[in-house]
Amino acid sequence: RDDTSAFTDIALLSMCKFFVGPGSGVQWCAMAFNRPVCLINAFPWPWTETPMRSDSVVIPKKYWVRKENRFLTIHEAVLLEKDMHWKRFYDKKSTDRLGLDIIPNSSEEISSAMIEINDRLNHCWMGDSFPIRNFFKDHNMCQHSKAYLGSGFATLNRHLLQ
Repeated sequence: RDDTSAFTDIALLSMCKFFVGPGSGVQWCAMAFNRPVCLINAFPWPWTETPMRSDSVVIPKKYWVRKENRFLTIHEAVLLEKDMHWKRFYDKKSTDRLGLDIIPNSSEEISSAMIEINDRLNHCWMGDSFPIRNFFKDHNMCQHSKAYLGSGFATLNRHLLQ
């Protein structure tokens, strides 16, 4: 890569309609340019990787509980915050101790989130809305977010919303 490529990347981020991708330095660059974010495979979530803007959409990775053959609900994932520092989720040993597998988003979840953010930005979104803050109440900083949980994600994973 040369300096021109890096400049082009930054220029594209500054002018894009919205950013789609996982939590990363690139996401933070897009946010610095005040671009809406469609955050996919958000992890560890909800501790980090939650945009605060009302024109952003988030779909988190899911936590599979091996012993119980089920996914943690969003509420249960939030409660993990009390017992575990979010940085430990990057350590496979920590998730193994908890008996958790971290499951990435499906292509269907990702494509529905991209359609949703585009429709929201075009002011033609007709689907359901799932404000992130509704899932957190007093639990963490996400209670102040104006972003939305992806509607397609929520519909495909209704069991996570309990």
